[in-house]
Amino acid sequence: MARVSLGVAVAALLVAVWLVAGRQSSVQEAPAPVPDQSRWAKPYCKRGAVPVRTAEDVRAQASAGHDICVVAAIAGTVDLEDVTTGVHIGTKDAGSLGHISARFTEGLTISARFSSIRADGAEDLTIDRSVVGGSKQERLDAQLIFIPDGSTNTTISNSDIGWTLADDSGNTGYGIRAYGGHDGLSIVNNRIHDIAADGIQLGGGDDIVIDRNEIGPVGANPESTEHSDNIQIVDHGNNLRITNNWIHSQGYFGDQVSGNSGVLYVHGESDGGVLVENNLFSNSRGRVEVCGLGTGGTGKSNVTIRGNTFHDLGQAHEGFPGLQWACDAGTDNRVERNVAIDPDGGFGEAGGGRAVTLQDNVFGDMAAATFNRDLECTSPNCNPQGAPPIGYRKPKNVRW
Repeated sequence: MARVSLGVAVAALLVAVWLVAGRQSSVQEAPAPVPDQSRWAKPYCKRGAVPVRTAEDVRAQASAGHDICVVAAIAGTVDLEDVTTGVHIGTKDAGSLGHISARFTEGLTISARFSSIRADGAEDLTIDRSVVGGSKQERLDAQLIFIPDGSTNTTISNSDIGWTLADDSGNTGYGIRAYGGHDGLSIVNNRIHDIAADGIQLGGGDDIVIDRNEIGPVGANPESTEHSDNIQIVDHGNNLRITNNWIHSQGYFGDQVSGNSGVLYVHGESDGGVLVENNLFSNSRGRVEVCGLGTGGTGKSNVTIRGNTFHDLGQAHEGFPGLQWACDAGTDNRVERNVAIDPDGGFGEAGGGRAVTLQDNVFGDMAAATFNRDLECTSPNCNPQGAPPIGYRKPKNVRW
């Protein structure tokens, strides 16, 4: 299926534009969001933090090395560029922030209610226990967490990231968008939902982890032509791990059916190693696909897809199985111990050659396996005696 979002096919050009222009038009007037309650994330202030009420005071106190507690709604942009004092910024009560510019910061930790952030060049940035984005009543057309150039050891954890809109520029509506090489990027235990562009879009970096997140619904708003993927991997370095996630409801905007795209799209040619293990992919218009995307070539090596469940994907078309291997060249690729179940047989191949080893998978239509309420496969063909189970098993310590 040849498709790619605007901004992917010409990614290098767009990065250059972003670095010059900063893509600030969607965030300069970022509203201060209502500090709504989230069962997923609870922003907090550290004991002894200095209470602040203006953007100017946030920068002044952070530059002086003081932990900060935002106690009022601050709209617009909070400028923290080049702050390297390693402070904690939190919110409480009526406190919230609009857009945060965290470019070239070092050691910053944010546990806050805020609209969006740009963080290229950051080192050791942590976004934890934060509520990021708009609301059900007021979605934002921003890129919520945007890192258009390299960062090092960024952690995004335990946060609620959601409620966006997308226009047709290819540069709005994303949940997490990170280009340019992001060594040590960790996206762990978040809820990424109601996103109108890609939930996560990555482009480069070693030792990246996407683990224990709930990602979905993801789908373009009706007036947008955006191709909205739960996860899109445009490029990567060594040791990319996508593990223990629930990735669902691609192609849905609120309660409406939206355009189909990718539940997970992994582009060709980057051979640094990808592990996709123990994820649940479910209830989506689009599907999971490796290579065959119209960009980046159709060869790939060192991909392991193991112990996942792909349930009722590819809803948008007939003859559109939910797991598609479309690489025609490469080595050391394995698809093993997965369950792929949908009306079109679960698994499909395209291209001139498979370039993959298939082993101990359960592929078939909706009657080929049975499942419990967590969509763990319970039928005998998924539970061979004396061998590991086939398909995903719900991980511990998740909130779905």
